[in-house]
Amino acid sequence: MDLADQIQDKINALDLGITVDQGYLTGKQATEVVLYSLPGGTVVEEDFAGNKTERYMFEVTMRSQDQELINRTLFKIAELINDPNFTLTSNDNSFYFTDIEMLGFPHVVSIDVEEFAVYSLDFAVTIDVMNNSKG
Repeated sequence: MDLADQIQDKINALDLGITVDQGYLTGKQATEVVLYSLPGGTVVEEDFAGNKTERYMFEVTMRSQDQELINRTLFKIAELINDPNFTLTSNDNSFYFTDIEMLGFPHVVSIDVEEFAVYSLDFAVTIDVMNNSKG
């Protein structure tokens, strides 16, 4: 399934001045933005044919010493998520986009002694996954 890839591409199309990568913060760069899935994804419903509506939780996390940059970047991503025309298209037909929901505003997670701040933005994506078995 290419759901995370499609979300990453959509966010990177915003031209934020920094590339959003998939994975976790490494601390190897002064400023990092990452996208990753959170635990808690669930099957919302399933029909007798095996087609499912699934909900996945994601988080965008940013680390930098520039909190203004973090806020500006994450709020641009939040605006994208809240856009009523937001949509995703699977390149491999593994899902059909249904909905995206922001689960709160960007929020501070931590600030260390070197004044590196970490902020996160959480959201949920609902998709339909069709059972393609010929069973």
